[in-house]
Amino acid sequence: MIPAPSAPEKLALLATVDPERTAKGAPVPCPMAIDISESDATLIVRACLGSICGPDGPTDEQLSILNSIGSHFWALPSIDLSPERAFTPEESAAAITDERLRRRTRELMVLLELCRHPLEASHEQRVEDYCHALDTDGPGLSLTRNYVLDGAEAAVADWMRRFTEKASEMMEPLADD
Repeated sequence: MIPAPSAPEKLALLATVDPERTAKGAPVPCPMAIDISESDATLIVRACLGSICGPDGPTDEQLSILNSIGSHFWALPSIDLSPERAFTPEESAAAITDERLRRRTRELMVLLELCRHPLEASHEQRVEDYCHALDTDGPGLSLTRNYVLDGAEAAVADWMRRFTEKASEMMEPLADD
C-alpha cells in the first residue's frame, strides 16, 4: 500500500503546478495532477455551468458534481454556481481558446449531461450547442450517449431476467377470498 503524502508533500505538488495558488492560501488538493491554472479552471466551471443551466435549471446532482470538481480536484478557493455566472456557448468559445482546455470542457459537459435525470432532448441540444461552439469534431458525443443508453437497456433487461427467475419467491401469497 502506498502511504498518503504528507501535507508538505501535497503543498510541494501544488506549488510545482501553480505557485500563485499556494501563496494565496488555496486548499491543498489530493495528490493528483492539477495541470491548469485557477483562471482556466474557473472558465471551465462557468462554461459547464452554462451547459446545465437550461430553462428548468441544473439539478442538485449536477451542481454538486461541478462544485466537487472545482473545489476538490482543481482546488478553486471559491466557486459561484449562480446562473448569472454561467457562460453562453459564444462566451465559452471566446474565453476558452486552448484546444486541450476545450476538450476537457466538452468532456465535463457530457459527464454533467449524463447526470441529469430525466434527460430530455432540450438538455441534449443545449450541451450540443456548447460543444459545437467549442469546435467539437468527431462522434464522441453521440457515442457516449449511445453507450450509456445501451448500458441502461442491458441493465434493465438483466434485472428483468433475474427478477423473472425469482419472482415466485418474492411474491406475497394471495389472500383467500
